[in-house]
Amino acid sequence: KDENGRWWLVDPDGYAYFVMGLEGIAPSSNAVVNEWKDAYTWLPEKDGEFASAWSEYRGNPNEARRVAYSENIDFSIVNLIRAYGQDWEEKWAKLTLNRLNAWGINNVGISGSPKSWMKSPLQKYAHLPAFHILSGYPRTNPCVFRDFPDVFSPEYAENSKTFAKQLESIKGLKYIVGYFMTNEPEWAFIEDLEIAEML
Repeated sequence: KDENGRWWLVDPDGYAYFVMGLEGIAPSSNAVVNEWKDAYTWLPEKDGEFASAWSEYRGNPNEARRVAYSENIDFSIVNLIRAYGQDWEEKWAKLTLNRLNAWGINNVGISGSPKSWMKSPLQKYAHLPAFHILSGYPRTNPCVFRDFPDVFSPEYAENSKTFAKQLESIKGLKYIVGYFMTNEPEWAFIEDLEIAEML
């Protein structure tokens, strides 16, 4: 707390820390293949040189993204493999770290978090200040609205204890600045909805 009453995050060397961060730092430009195969003039073999550029997504069609399954190709990774071969991850990480330093970026969001859904290669080569995101936000049966739980129910209290155990994976990691409890909840995807007003 400074002389003006303002609170600051302070880094391990005692300096005030102002987060200048980017979110989603990963070589990622996934393109859906399964519904659009005829639109492509070329696709690499799935088990060949560019195998690591292929991925699959499985989701809940009843939730926000409304996608049950997608097969994806990432042409940014295809191009990195073309340029650097199978060691592309390390080369990409080095180039990216140099770029972040040049821009004055001092936080990599959840891109630098362990067990992040993003699985950014950046995590393998540098421990930069980052945030962690938890998964499986506690719900209740029934929820109040979409995935918004009944926060006053005993079920929510119990589920929250289980949910909080995820924090054990980041305990003691000095580069983790904080954490997010969830991302893009279902109840947030409605135009003009003020959920606090509704409740």
